[in-house]
Amino acid sequence: MKGSDGSAIVSSQPPDFANGSTGAIDACHASAHLICDLTCCSVGAAAGDVRSTEHDALFIVQTLFLRNHNRLAQMLARALGANGGGTPSDDALYEAARALNIAEYQSIVFNEYLPTMLGNTAPGAYTGYNPQLNPTVSNEFASAAFRLGHSLVGCTINGFEYASHTSTPVARVH
Repeated sequence: MKGSDGSAIVSSQPPDFANGSTGAIDACHASAHLICDLTCCSVGAAAGDVRSTEHDALFIVQTLFLRNHNRLAQMLARALGANGGGTPSDDALYEAARALNIAEYQSIVFNEYLPTMLGNTAPGAYTGYNPQLNPTVSNEFASAAFRLGHSLVGCTINGFEYASHTSTPVARVH
């Protein structure tokens, strides 16, 4: 993921909805220029990051969030249309679904992933903006964080068998 804004999943630039869609992203029938950095590969997958198919696990996560965006857009269109307020524009549905999708992603990262990774050293709850704080990220920190992220990528993807509650390797990725 590029960052906590979800831009690697769904671009901040909404597609042109002239084709009458419902705020959903057509994973492989949209023109590449409609979504910033849209990657459309031969298996019919799309994401907001050109590296989305470099690793199976990354591909899976980005596909799930792209589908979640479309699910949210369809759910919002039905809910808002059923309330008699008229169907909102495709741009409005896109932006609303994008905001919800990003909120879900950020919730997972900040409430589940980071506490698991950092344990007791995880930052506390957000207490508000501090204009005195220097937000600059040092090159050393950025490099270390980049390397940490890459060191977490395993060379095997395990599948989980629900009946026996066992995990077994199903794919080698290197």
